[in-house]
Amino acid sequence: FLAEGPAATDPYLEINCSPNGHWNAYSFSSYRTGMTPADKISVVLKERSGETNRVRFHIEIKGYEASKAAYLGLTAVIEFTNGEKSYWALRHPDTTPNFHDKKGWDSVTTR
Repeated sequence: FLAEGPAATDPYLEINCSPNGHWNAYSFSSYRTGMTPADKISVVLKERSGETNRVRFHIEIKGYEASKAAYLGLTAVIEFTNGEKSYWALRHPDTTPNFHDKKGWDSVTTR
Protein backbone atom coordinates (compact mmCIF):
# COMPACT_ATOMS: atom_id res chain seq x y z
CA PHE A 1 0.00 0.00 0.00
CA LEU A 2 1.32 3.47 -0.93
CA ALA A 3 -0.19 6.88 -0.17
CA GLU A 4 0.72 10.55 -0.28
CA GLY A 5 -1.30 11.48 2.80
CA PRO A 6 -2.26 9.82 6.09
CA ALA A 7 -5.96 10.74 6.15
CA ALA A 8 -8.63 8.16 5.38
CA THR A 9 -9.90 10.57 2.71
CA ASP A 10 -6.53 10.58 0.87
CA PRO A 11 -6.15 8.36 -2.22
CA TYR A 12 -3.86 5.35 -2.13
CA LEU A 13 -2.50 2.49 -4.20
CA GLU A 14 -2.72 -1.22 -3.38
CA ILE A 15 -0.26 -3.62 -5.03
CA ASN A 16 -0.57 -7.38 -4.56
CA CYS A 17 2.21 -9.82 -5.50
CA SER A 18 2.27 -13.60 -5.45
CA PRO A 19 5.21 -16.04 -5.25
CA ASN A 20 4.15 -17.43 -8.64
CA GLY A 21 4.94 -14.05 -10.24
CA HIS A 22 1.37 -12.80 -10.64
CA TRP A 23 0.47 -9.30 -9.45
CA ASN A 24 -2.28 -6.69 -9.59
CA ALA A 25 -2.61 -3.03 -8.62
CA TYR A 26 -5.62 -0.96 -7.62
CA SER A 27 -6.20 2.73 -6.97
CA PHE A 28 -8.56 3.88 -4.23
CA SER A 29 -9.96 7.42 -4.06
CA SER A 30 -10.24 7.16 -0.25
CA TYR A 31 -10.62 4.50 2.45
CA ARG A 32 -11.99 1.39 0.67
CA THR A 33 -13.76 3.65 -1.84
CA GLY A 34 -13.44 4.07 -5.60
CA MET A 35 -11.41 0.93 -6.30
CA THR A 36 -10.26 0.87 -9.92
CA PRO A 37 -7.49 -1.07 -11.68
CA ALA A 38 -4.28 0.99 -11.62
CA ASP A 39 -3.72 0.64 -15.36
CA LYS A 40 -0.68 2.93 -15.48
CA ILE A 41 1.17 0.83 -12.89
CA SER A 42 3.26 -2.18 -13.81
CA VAL A 43 5.15 -4.40 -11.43
CA VAL A 44 8.29 -6.40 -12.11
CA LEU A 45 9.19 -9.11 -9.61
CA LYS A 46 12.95 -9.60 -9.74
CA GLU A 47 15.42 -11.97 -8.15
CA ARG A 48 12.70 -14.18 -6.78
CA SER A 49 13.99 -17.09 -4.77
CA GLY A 50 11.82 -19.65 -3.09
CA GLU A 51 13.03 -21.94 -0.39
CA THR A 52 11.16 -24.35 1.82
CA ASN A 53 10.26 -21.75 4.45
CA ARG A 54 11.11 -18.46 2.75
CA VAL A 55 10.28 -16.43 -0.34
CA ARG A 56 12.12 -13.25 -1.36
CA PHE A 57 10.96 -10.57 -3.75
CA HIS A 58 12.61 -7.56 -5.29
CA ILE A 59 9.65 -5.53 -6.46
CA GLU A 60 10.04 -2.80 -9.06
CA ILE A 61 7.00 -0.55 -9.45
CA LYS A 62 6.80 1.30 -12.76
CA GLY A 63 4.40 4.15 -13.46
CA TYR A 64 4.33 5.46 -9.89
CA GLU A 65 6.42 8.41 -8.78
CA ALA A 66 8.22 7.14 -5.68
CA SER A 67 8.67 10.66 -4.31
CA LYS A 68 4.87 10.83 -3.94
CA ALA A 69 4.78 7.97 -1.44
CA ALA A 70 4.90 9.39 2.06
CA TYR A 71 3.14 6.41 3.70
CA LEU A 72 3.72 2.70 3.22
CA GLY A 73 1.77 -0.32 4.40
CA LEU A 74 3.71 -3.58 4.13
CA THR A 75 1.45 -6.59 4.49
CA ALA A 76 1.30 -10.31 3.74
CA VAL A 77 -1.31 -13.01 3.67
CA ILE A 78 0.18 -16.47 4.07
CA GLU A 79 -1.92 -19.48 3.17
CA PHE A 80 -0.76 -22.78 4.60
CA THR A 81 -1.18 -26.14 2.89
CA ASN A 82 -4.14 -26.91 5.17
CA GLY A 83 -5.95 -23.78 3.88
CA GLU A 84 -5.44 -21.75 7.07
CA LYS A 85 -4.45 -18.11 6.51
CA SER A 86 -2.23 -15.84 8.57
CA TYR A 87 -2.36 -12.03 8.17
CA TRP A 88 0.81 -9.96 8.71
CA ALA A 89 1.35 -6.19 8.78
CA LEU A 90 3.71 -3.61 10.25
CA ARG A 91 1.01 -3.33 12.91
CA HIS A 92 -2.67 -4.15 13.24
CA PRO A 93 -4.43 -1.09 14.74
CA ASP A 94 -7.54 -3.14 15.55
CA THR A 95 -8.37 -6.67 16.65
CA THR A 96 -9.24 -7.68 13.08
CA PRO A 97 -6.67 -7.35 10.26
CA ASN A 98 -7.48 -4.37 8.03
CA PHE A 99 -4.66 -3.59 5.64
CA HIS A 100 -6.49 -0.50 4.32
CA ASP A 101 -6.36 1.24 7.72
CA LYS A 102 -3.53 3.77 7.44
CA LYS A 103 -3.04 3.64 11.22
CA GLY A 104 -1.16 0.43 10.45
CA TRP A 105 1.14 2.11 7.93
CA ASP A 106 4.41 3.98 8.46
CA SER A 107 5.70 7.26 7.08
CA VAL A 108 8.64 6.87 4.72
CA THR A 109 11.19 9.04 2.97
CA THR A 110 12.61 8.37 -0.48
CA ARG A 111 15.96 9.24 -1.96
